[in-house]
Amino acid sequence: MKPTLPAIAALLLAGCTAAPPTLAPAPDLAAEEKIIRNEEAAWSAELASNNIDKQMTHYTADAVLIAPGAPVMKGAEALRASMAEMMKDPNMHIEFATERVDVSIDATLATTEGSFKSSMTDPKTKRVFHDAGAHATGYGKQEGKWLAVIDISSSGGPVTSAGN
Repeated sequence: MKPTLPAIAALLLAGCTAAPPTLAPAPDLAAEEKIIRNEEAAWSAELASNNIDKQMTHYTADAVLIAPGAPVMKGAEALRASMAEMMKDPNMHIEFATERVDVSIDATLATTEGSFKSSMTDPKTKRVFHDAGAHATGYGKQEGKWLAVIDISSSGGPVTSAGN
């Protein structure tokens, strides 16, 4: 038995009645940028607390930190150990300012650029030194939260010592 034209037409039309797939709404990139700026402002303020656990909440478990004069730190354990050592220094002070934020079109990746200032005690000379320069951070969004995947700082000039 051959299918009839009305039967074929009914089958074709049945396939055309399915609703089109719904698309997720486009992310609000301006809102994501504002979230990142606010997070970085809070992070900079938190640096004075010397609270390692609070600092670690800004990084992924496999984050990489590259800082002037320090070995590359990879992973939470290395970051935690380095921060613990830095926070023993009573002269340690770090602050940073965000100047640029770029968010990917799907709001899953972002980068920031800005400047930093720091003061610490030189372990060799026991003198306080001051540094300033640029920073760049790469973020990934995990479970709805922006976390640093890579955090890089670069000195912008010669390090100065207090009293020089």
